Amino acid sequence: MKVTKRPYLSYKHRKARLEWAEKHWHYTAEDFKCVVWSDETKINQLQSDGMKWAWKKQGEGLTDRLVKGILKFGGENLMMWGCMIWKGIGYAIKIEGKMGA
Repeated sequence: MKVTKRPYLSYKHRKARLEWAEKHWHYTAEDFKCVVWSDETKINQLQSDGMKWAWKKQGEGLTDRLVKGILKFGGENLMMWGCMIWKGIGYAIKIEGKMGA
């Protein structure tokens, strides 16, 4: 079984999430129409940061199908931030440098 990766949630993070949920438990669909949801992501030009999987037949040696070449250096990436609201998608913005908070 592959271990699932998740962002680390410290005690402080868990406490803040619980406090938010307790404060907003009564929200209706009308209340959520006033909320802006946002997230950021890194997009790689050449290859994923994640693990790759492939099926291998019994006795099959390493072939081009099973070996992925890599580059030690190079390959651009970009950071994107986007948002959405009740009525649809919002802005998508390229972030220069590193994303802070």
